[in-house]
Amino acid sequence: MRSWLRSNVAMLLRRIALLYFVQFLCRIVFYLYNRSLIGPIAVGELPSLLRGALLFDTASIVYADLLFVVLSLLPFRFREHGWYRRMLFWYYAAVNSLLIVAVNLADCVYFRYTQKRFTSDEIFFAENGNSLQLILKFAAENWYLLPVGGALVWLLVRGTVRPCAAPGSTTR
Repeated sequence: MRSWLRSNVAMLLRRIALLYFVQFLCRIVFYLYNRSLIGPIAVGELPSLLRGALLFDTASIVYADLLFVVLSLLPFRFREHGWYRRMLFWYYAAVNSLLIVAVNLADCVYFRYTQKRFTSDEIFFAENGNSLQLILKFAAENWYLLPVGGALVWLLVRGTVRPCAAPGSTTR
């Protein structure tokens, strides 16, 4: 049992489950940040909201992590090498910090100003000459989302440490 917990497939499943959990936490932050605009959620609405959230989260995770999943399941011996595991870890941490955590938290702020969720149409916002200034302004105004994002990134990084590693080991 202990060797299965350390297997590549078990680690991949753990990382994907952690992504669903982080997406769930991002959804809670979104609601708390925008509850004055959204209003209360009736108990009868929860099943359909949770179903929609699961479908959306699955699509987001597939888009963000399909390459990671493929690289994690390659049937080659080099997959067991430390350099490959480190590369996969940093790929996972970087991609999900940006595409899952940062985009979801930015969506909290974006929704407050536009009353709609961030979509691919808004990618062209980046072509605006003052995009960096706007991002810095919104980050300063909503500074309390930055530690939340840091905590979620920490959770992604810390949650991907291999279980059953020797004390003091940084095996990922």
